[in-house]
Parts: sequence; C-alpha cells; structure tokens
Amino acid sequence: MQNSFQSLHEEMLRKDLQEFMIGGLNSAQKEEGPVSAIILPHSEEDLDFGSEIARKLKLAGVHLKLDERNLSYEEKLKEAAEEGWDYIVSLGDKEKEYYYLSVREKGADQFEFCWLGDFIKIARKRRHSL
Repeated sequence: MQNSFQSLHEEMLRKDLQEFMIGGLNSAQKEEGPVSAIILPHSEEDLDFGSEIARKLKLAGVHLKLDERNLSYEEKLKEAAEEGWDYIVSLGDKEKEYYYLSVREKGADQFEFCWLGDFIKIARKRRHSL
C-alpha cells in the first residue's frame, strides 16, 4: 500500500513542481529565494529521506540546508530556531512512513504536518508575497 500511496504522492509533487517552474522565476532567484528552510533528520537513519526531501525542495526553489551533523535532534532544533530559518522541517520515522513533513514556521511553537507538495505551494506563495 505504501508504494501506491507514495506513487500517487510523487505524481502530485511532479504536477506541483511543473506549476512552480512555470512561475517565471529565473534560476538565480530559484536558488537564492527569500524563503529558507532547514531540514532536521531525527537520526542518521533518516538522512537518506532528508536528502531526498532536500533535493525536491531545491528543485522547487526553496533555499535550504540539510543538517547532517552528528548532534542530538534537540541540539539541532535549538540552533535552527536561534538561526532564524523561515521554516524548520523535522523528519523522523513517522514522516518517512507516511511520506509527509513536520513543519514549524518561524515564530510558531508547534510543528504541523504537511505534504511535500503543499509545503512547496506555501513556500511559493510566501515568496511571491515578499
């Protein structure tokens, strides 16, 4: 079931990426856009999933960093909040299993669950509003 679910999600993401690319931004704007996110894998086992998500978000034009350091998740989360990223993306076992993201917007106290395609739409909307 997960494979068919993931295939459906991948198809939705492809459509979102195509729509995003039609938006008329040049490649420099896509790489250095004002929307920034940091991806925090919970453990080393989550790094592959984090790399996959990072690649897809970069394609969508989100300026981001994948935190691959060997620190505890709590330490990485504290530093990310202090650094002022627009979004903190948390990835662990649940996110991997259901293929979604846990996202916390700058200034928010809690993480919210978000599909990758929906997060791309949020980032695009925020980019165009800045």
